[in-house]
Amino acid sequence: MRRLVFGGATSRKEPYIKITSVDASSNTINLNAGAAHGLTAGALLAIYSPNAVRLAGENNKLANAEVIAVKAFNAKAALQVNAQIPIEARVVVVSPNYGKARLRVRFDLDKGPHHSKIASAKLVREINELLRESALVEIAGDRPGGRLRGNASWDVAVRRAKFGQVFDPGLNIVSNKEKSKLANDAEIYFIVGRDGRPLYDFFIEVNDPAVSRRIADVLEKHSRQRNLGRLANEASPLRGKIKIGVLKISGHTDEEGLFHVEKEEVIPEARSYSFFVGERFKLRIENLSDESLYVTLFDISNDGGISIMYPPEGAKEKLAPGASVKTDVYRTIGPRGAETFKVIATIENTDFTWLVQEAARKDKQEYQDPLSWMLRQALGKTRNLNIKNAATLDDWATEQIQFLIRVK
Repeated sequence: MRRLVFGGATSRKEPYIKITSVDASSNTINLNAGAAHGLTAGALLAIYSPNAVRLAGENNKLANAEVIAVKAFNAKAALQVNAQIPIEARVVVVSPNYGKARLRVRFDLDKGPHHSKIASAKLVREINELLRESALVEIAGDRPGGRLRGNASWDVAVRRAKFGQVFDPGLNIVSNKEKSKLANDAEIYFIVGRDGRPLYDFFIEVNDPAVSRRIADVLEKHSRQRNLGRLANEASPLRGKIKIGVLKISGHTDEEGLFHVEKEEVIPEARSYSFFVGERFKLRIENLSDESLYVTLFDISNDGGISIMYPPEGAKEKLAPGASVKTDVYRTIGPRGAETFKVIATIENTDFTWLVQEAARKDKQEYQDPLSWMLRQALGKTRNLNIKNAATLDDWATEQIQFLIRVK
């Protein structure tokens, strides 16, 4: 796991990217850094005046820009506002490859009898159509339908197999009743990552009438999760000022089914924590900054969901400097895999509840507030953001940890 923080500065001298030319007519700049330096299309940049001492926050910032084209050793970026940018201006990466990097999907469906190939071809056509306008997912491949040769780039793959070949009940991978009723020889579609493991333990029978829409929905959910997890800013006055702690909870359940806490054990700080399914825990959020902050804690779940763990619905209290707050008691559930907990801290009260909702359609509206722009990219949102106050680079930060959920 890495820590991803928005908006600030470090005490050391910050390196920056040089501008090689400015095109005022197209409102773009050309940079002397490219793919060899880690730049990718969609990266968010901040441009500072030539005399800026600290390449951070809003002070001396001239504009934000988005990388729109990348070559090996140079790149082009589009300004998000009309601004006069001197060629001596200094450019830093706010968030690399954020939100515009769509999930690349391949189809491994060529194997099997002739009738299976016909059904699979129909599935590919339908998913292609469903995702044709998606801002979150693209079909990867050097042949029609995302069927790849060699080592072409992809993030997840849709595959077909018999249920028993993928999900072994003896390993307690499949826990819900719907899955346990399925015969081992039932034909299913499922999705895997580069590690070859089934994504979210999701599967669907090949003859399900909603098969194409269900798969497309899971792919977009995974893309939203991935983008929210990548939310990052490499410079911030709030860098390192938000801390997430983990407490393992033990206790007993009474005759009425209510759980009573007996012990809270503080787990040593780490990037990643290992938990078995069924273990209970709390998270503690600590404000180490000199600012009072609103904090929102997200659960980017290993079942494909995004939910808000803190604050409670309707609560608007700030977390004072030096103060901490604990969540309620939670219990880990399946499936196995990585679960990410992410805090977004803001100086102004901000409504993030829309992040747990589905996007309806693609939108071309421009957002000059970096927080709004980046979150919209993450979720593929098309509705009004309903954010009360535009957030500058000084106004917010993020922190996250990860649980690795295991089965005993």
